[in-house]
Amino acid sequence: ALVHSFLPVEGDEPENGEALGGRDEVSALVHVALESILCACPVATDYVFESLKTTFPHKRREALAHAVYVRHCIAILRYSPALMKRVVGLLVARMVELDVEISLQQRHLEDAAEEEEDDDEPIFEVDLGDNMSDELAKMRKNANKLDGMMALMFEFIAERCGRLKNSGRSAGIATPG
Repeated sequence: ALVHSFLPVEGDEPENGEALGGRDEVSALVHVALESILCACPVATDYVFESLKTTFPHKRREALAHAVYVRHCIAILRYSPALMKRVVGLLVARMVELDVEISLQQRHLEDAAEEEEDDDEPIFEVDLGDNMSDELAKMRKNANKLDGMMALMFEFIAERCGRLKNSGRSAGIATPG
């Protein structure tokens, strides 16, 4: 139930990326609680991961919901490295699913465009233009979601690699660069 607070309430998601009001304070308290629980009971990592997995936003949710959720998943990894492999695997799997969805949408649009070129007169009076523009809009939304999620993951990877590189130097380990 704690992890559910990481998601913006559907309908409360601002379109222009503005802040979500008091949600940041609630999220900070949830992270403090999760960190305390995971510190006191390391076995809870299994339950936290299952909760993260089942609470992951549906692919039809707005890009903001996905970005906020990924940001919270990454925040959990900062105080619970035991979840690193599973949570990163979950995030990558969801990004791959979104990428596949985008590829299917693109293929559908290309097929529809080819059919439109091949057929001079439609068999049925259906305006495919609106359908194609709707599909294109969905594809762009999915691409924006994926871009946001990937940007957050790359920031996290850069942060982790930088921390590992710096810790290697402080420990006297030779690192290239």
